[in-house]
Amino acid sequence: MTRKHILALMNYFTAQNDVDLRNAVLLLGCSAALMRLPRFRHSMSNKNEKLRKDKHGLDLMCDLLSLENVADADREKCAHLAEIGPAHDAVWLICILTKTDRGFLQGFEAISDANENEQSEVAA
Repeated sequence: MTRKHILALMNYFTAQNDVDLRNAVLLLGCSAALMRLPRFRHSMSNKNEKLRKDKHGLDLMCDLLSLENVADADREKCAHLAEIGPAHDAVWLICILTKTDRGFLQGFEAISDANENEQSEVAA
């Protein structure tokens, strides 16, 4: 799969799940994270962006959705998460969004690995 295919799938997925994605980002990361979401979506739709930037933006989104830094009490989202229990309606949806984003991230990593292998073969 190419970068172009992954970006097309991501754009389709985020468009189809726009409201759910915005609600999850707001719930887990407060308004600051919600304000970063359009920038993330723009970078995913920009054909001129570098693969490294795509992967970085997706890493940040996965970190937010998968509660990567939730144990850090200094972060604002730690307080937001305290309001969400395991039975909260949004938990199942957040799990689906996280799994899908991780799938996209794995696709970018596979492309990155393939590019590195091609470059090392050319150098040899």
